[in-house]
Amino acid sequence: MKTYYTCPVCGEMLEETEKNLFCTNHHNFDKAAEGYVNLAPPRAGADRSGDAVESCRARRRFLETGAYQKLADALCDALAAQGPDQEDALFIDAGCGEGYYARSIKAHFPKAVLYGVDLAKSAVKMAAKAEKNKKDGEKCHFAVAGIFELPFADESASAVISVFAPVADKENCRVLKKGGVLLVACPGKQHLYGLKERLYDTALENEEKAPDYDGFTLIGEQRVTYEMRLSGEQAADLFAMTPYFWRSSAEVREHSAKLGETVSMADFYIKIYRKQ
Repeated sequence: MKTYYTCPVCGEMLEETEKNLFCTNHHNFDKAAEGYVNLAPPRAGADRSGDAVESCRARRRFLETGAYQKLADALCDALAAQGPDQEDALFIDAGCGEGYYARSIKAHFPKAVLYGVDLAKSAVKMAAKAEKNKKDGEKCHFAVAGIFELPFADESASAVISVFAPVADKENCRVLKKGGVLLVACPGKQHLYGLKERLYDTALENEEKAPDYDGFTLIGEQRVTYEMRLSGEQAADLFAMTPYFWRSSAEVREHSAKLGETVSMADFYIKIYRKQ
């Protein structure tokens, strides 16, 4: 069965069976019961980075409320503006988490093939489990793998999507075809400012960065901003899924679980780059 994965040991293309993936050099990778495969390089320990299980669960609960659907829709619109939904075009969600944005993009681009990778095994497990009962052509494919060592061949992808993740520009450039699209979503200055005001004595704006990436040309950008009225549970889950949670004191983390209804801005910026 055809797959777009390459072997993390030798770099050869992988073949897929119902239970595993293998290459011509006899490296084998078993599929987990949920359907994902672990293609992290041998030196990469399980969950050496990425999100803790509770953070993944909080993110899944929050995203399932639809609070970030406007961002997902904007990502799909930005991709659609760069070209048609091509048969078997490879889209890679680099740092896919539990697969929310990958699933949204696949729904908008049914002809494309959507692969998501993340080093957080707990998140990938959730992502793959959500695909179990879908037909083959409707599924996203997920693997435990690092964004700085993507298990894909040179110039194989039409698009790489990076949402709230570090951008591995050299690796993205390697796997993208000439003219391929790199889509980057980051928090804007005012993102979650209202939530931070409820939790900290001094709330700080986010620093916005718009770096140039070697091998890419910036071809477009978009701002997505809107007010969110969050229930207490939504506010607690939103805070728990952000880096702020682990950087905060135990007192702040405890307070976040008791916030009650909270009003805060969602503020995202999307940058669209094309491989030169």
